[in-house]
Amino acid sequence: MGLARTFQITNLFPRLTVLENVLLALQATDKSAFSMLARMRTNRQLFHNAESLLQEWGLTAIASRAAREISYGEQRQIDLILAMAVRPKVLLLDEPTAGLSAAEVVRVVGMVRSLPKGMTILMIEHDMDVAFALADRITVLHQGRLIAEGGVAAIRNDPHVSAIYLGAD
Repeated sequence: MGLARTFQITNLFPRLTVLENVLLALQATDKSAFSMLARMRTNRQLFHNAESLLQEWGLTAIASRAAREISYGEQRQIDLILAMAVRPKVLLLDEPTAGLSAAEVVRVVGMVRSLPKGMTILMIEHDMDVAFALADRITVLHQGRLIAEGGVAAIRNDPHVSAIYLGAD
C-alpha cells in the first residue's frame, strides 16, 4: 500500500544473516517469491536486489554476518534498509536514533537525508538535534498535548518547547 515503518526496538531475525534479512523484506514485495516449491536461493533477481540495497547503503561488508553479531547501530541501519526494501511512498520512523552513539547517529541521519525527496517521512524523535537536522515541519507534543507546530526556526525559538525539551528557563 506504499507504507513502511521502522520500530523503536529493532526486531531482526537474529540467526539469519544480514543478507537473508534483506531477502525476506524483498520477498514480501515479490508475489512470485512466495511459491512453496521454489527455494529463495534460486531467485537470482531477489539476490541481486538485496545485494544492491546493501551496496547502496554501504553495508555489503556485513552481509554474511548473522544479525545478532552486528552492532546495535548496524542493526538500526538494517532496519531502515528493510523498510526501504518495499520502496514506500510514506515512511514511519519510530526513534531511528534511539540508543545510538554519536557516530552512529551521524550515519543514520545521513541515511535518512539521502532518502528519495518525494517520500513523506513521519518521524518520532526525542533527540531535538536530530529532529532539527531532518525535519521540514515539526509538531511538538508534551504529555499528549500539542504545544507547538511549525518550521525548525519557529520550534527552536519557541519558549515553551525550550523550557520542556531544550532545558532553557
